Amino acid sequence: MRRIGPRLQPDPWGNWMTRPTVKQWLANYQKPSIRVTHATLEQRDDEEGPFRRKCPVCPDGLLLVGRDQKTLRILATDHCIVCGQRVEYTDEAIDGWPVQR
Repeated sequence: MRRIGPRLQPDPWGNWMTRPTVKQWLANYQKPSIRVTHATLEQRDDEEGPFRRKCPVCPDGLLLVGRDQKTLRILATDHCIVCGQRVEYTDEAIDGWPVQR
């Protein structure tokens, strides 16, 4: 049986999405980081947590917000899990948690 159209696969949250093309994966990895404010980024509709945001560059991307393993403070730098775009948060605190510079 021949399929017509893009192949579908579930994302890690169980939602069906089209598979990103090879050109989308890590397309912005070597580009310079951009400065963003976490509060102005759009939150995904299916996410419950206050930290995860949509990537400001690519349509399917997600910023997860990392933490320091020893102090548990939020790291000021992050990257998109699809396109690899690096971002630097300009917020002093995200949802009440201080940002480590």
